[in-house]
Amino acid sequence: MAALAFGCGNPRPSEDPVKGATCSNGTKCPHGYKCSNDPGDPHSTGKCEYQECGLADLCKKPQKQCPLKEETAMCDRFDNDKYCECVRPNSEEVPTTPTTGGTPTTGDKP
Repeated sequence: MAALAFGCGNPRPSEDPVKGATCSNGTKCPHGYKCSNDPGDPHSTGKCEYQECGLADLCKKPQKQCPLKEETAMCDRFDNDKYCECVRPNSEEVPTTPTTGGTPTTGDKP
């Protein structure tokens, strides 16, 4: 019965909880959004506007845009059919285990 009420088509993208939030020079929008206020006016307010591909998630469908096997296709969080970029894990994206101890390699030797 629930399937009839909601339909069986593609699920709707998740609602954007930030879009339309009030912002100003003192109240910034989160990453991936831009404030529509006048940055030159200290009293100007505006609304947070989402920037296309400002937030990305793994693409749900295979993408042909990534030429390397180790790369992962990322799509827009609110439009998963919109390809954004390919990412490859590197030292900044993959957590590493810090090492401790060892001999310093700089400075005077004792």
